[in-house]
Amino acid sequence: MSRSFVRGIWGEFDDSEKHLRRRNGISLREKVYRDMKLSLVNPYEPKFRVYVFGSDNYKKVQDMGFEDVKLIDKRPCVWDMKKHIYRHKVEIWNAALKDFDEVVFLDWDCFPVAKIPKNFWKVMSKGPDLQGALYCYKRRKNHWRRKASRTVIAATFLYMRGKDMVPEMIRMWKKYKKPWSEESLLMRYWDETNGGWKGVDYYVDNGFEPIYHTLYSGFQKDTEFLKTRQFLFLHCNQKRVRDIMREGDPKSVKIKLDALHKNRSQQLLIRNG
Repeated sequence: MSRSFVRGIWGEFDDSEKHLRRRNGISLREKVYRDMKLSLVNPYEPKFRVYVFGSDNYKKVQDMGFEDVKLIDKRPCVWDMKKHIYRHKVEIWNAALKDFDEVVFLDWDCFPVAKIPKNFWKVMSKGPDLQGALYCYKRRKNHWRRKASRTVIAATFLYMRGKDMVPEMIRMWKKYKKPWSEESLLMRYWDETNGGWKGVDYYVDNGFEPIYHTLYSGFQKDTEFLKTRQFLFLHCNQKRVRDIMREGDPKSVKIKLDALHKNRSQQLLIRNG
């Protein structure tokens, strides 16, 4: 059984397009670049493969110090960066599941704050073939249903296994011809393979909410549920990542990550950046 953590890069490093800039003015690529540098000094970071679109990106990622890098396409952008930007992420999942039997996909701003347990993969493999934390947006994301139309499977931490999963998602993307976010696509795939949405309790109780990562945002579960979470992988916003990287050396990074892991109440305040 082959398995790996994976991350990905696509688009131009010089992304001055307005639709690629965050509210605070910082470009999406600048944000990702800072997150990438954190992964290089994070003492708890597991080995992972970086899947890349673009020959220049491929060289840039290698020059930064990443060793396991795989080029998917020489072009940095294959799909429209306004309407179908996250189609690139879906293709990264597809490439990863061709190379491995099991993967955990991580956004660059989702990282471990403690040592990964030896039985990590054993625990994950006991659950469903798709596991991801729920997140609730302020606006409607799931146009095909009335209930929980703002609730999605967040794509920041995803456990996936099976060779047919992502090809089926790609088929759905083509069939419905929507300017999908990858999270809405995940939710549509989940609905169609699980007989429709049955509520948060059903999702959590059947193991789709991963034990090592939860956003605890957009829905409320009791404290007994929180006691079952290990808060190993945290999705941190730009401000928190900037604070962790303020000194930039591995020792100071470790101290701040340890503090995050120790203070569970602090972790519950973390939201998407």
